[in-house]
Amino acid sequence: NEDNTHYLDSPDYNNTVPTDETFDGVIEGHHYSSDPNGTTTTLTYSFAGPGSQYDSASYSGRNWPNDGLTRLSDADIQLFEAQLQFVSNITNLEFQRVEDGGTAAGTIRPVWFKGTSETFSGYAEAPYPSKAAAGDIWFSQKILTDGSHNEFGRILIHELGHALGLKHPHEPRPGFPVLDTEWLGREYTIMSYKVSVRHGEMTQDDIHPQTFM
Repeated sequence: NEDNTHYLDSPDYNNTVPTDETFDGVIEGHHYSSDPNGTTTTLTYSFAGPGSQYDSASYSGRNWPNDGLTRLSDADIQLFEAQLQFVSNITNLEFQRVEDGGTAAGTIRPVWFKGTSETFSGYAEAPYPSKAAAGDIWFSQKILTDGSHNEFGRILIHELGHALGLKHPHEPRPGFPVLDTEWLGREYTIMSYKVSVRHGEMTQDDIHPQTFM
């Protein structure tokens, strides 16, 4: 949209065709369309909370938008924006903060929700074509009480990766295979749940990734 605000409809997308096979294993296969100048991609972001509206079709069968939404704390927002700045520093992505209200919101949109019936700590919608929910990021409030909040920084980066078009490296996508087992581990990407064959004596708890790759 001309005012760089994402309304509750579908953003524009293009297929991603990387030139370096090293990174294929973490590429989902879609990305947000570039700005008219063709050199950058500007994404808006906002922080949802009580009263925020979501695309009902995208969440049919999932009651998350009505499940006790809570806005990220100031400390969480600071951490989130620091990660956006890091992404901006290493890519052609630029981020612009907008208000979240009514039917207007940012494309990247994190929020806390109760998530008591879910098994995950976080979930994000990837930039799939014709999907208005693309960029929505959900953090389960149960991690605030079960000790997982110490891992919030890692969960935040992992889910942001999904919202920006990265996948789990052990899950294939058309044209984007799994990462080679030599690199398929948390030692090499925060998008992984596994430990590579290089360090088979280690467990996930021994490794604390901080970057996408």
